[in-house]
Amino acid sequence: MKVQSGDLLAIYPAQDQRERFYSIGCKDGMVQLVVKLFPDGFGSGFLYQLKVDQVLEARVMANPSFHFPKAAPAVALIANGTGIAPFLGMISENQYKIPVKLYAGFRKNNEMTAQYLEFTDEQKNWDN
Repeated sequence: MKVQSGDLLAIYPAQDQRERFYSIGCKDGMVQLVVKLFPDGFGSGFLYQLKVDQVLEARVMANPSFHFPKAAPAVALIANGTGIAPFLGMISENQYKIPVKLYAGFRKNNEMTAQYLEFTDEQKNWDN
């Protein structure tokens, strides 16, 4: 299945017809999500209780209006905390080395934000 960062992952928390959609990032053949846990969250609660290697029913929906551009002089990406996953994937998929600026806002400075900073440091192209 061809998947791109910015596509949507539909999950079924109650194993019925009700879907929850998450914008995904892709890196090294893996799908990445960043999901904020809400105490009574239908989708986030379901994802949070998953065990390692547990299989879940889901489908990917193409979202071509939210993909990294193939031709642009430069790109600015603006994300809030949980909206960062597709942008991290887009940066790693930037095969044409288009200059990118990522602006992200986070409420807290914690281990997760430290991981985002580490990722962006690894992706920096100082030649641009």
